Amino acid sequence: MLLIDKYLTKEISKSSTLSLISLTLIFSLFNFLDEINKPYLLEKKIEYILYSIPSFAHMISILGVLIGAIVVLGKLSEIVKY
Repeated sequence: MLLIDKYLTKEISKSSTLSLISLTLIFSLFNFLDEINKPYLLEKKIEYILYSIPSFAHMISILGVLIGAIVVLGKLSEIVKY
């Protein structure tokens, strides 16, 4: 594997993971704000949100990889001068 391939793989993985975590947290926050007005205990609301995080992460995983790749390739295009 070439050095540039290793670099791109590492950078895309880091950027994708960061975007996946941030998108999952944002969607979980909005889901919690939606659940806050429902008439049951706060512990059950938090438990519901925590159990729904894997499904949010699964739904958003492709979007996270796409955003991560776009960010890394955008940074790479700034570095490389023609």
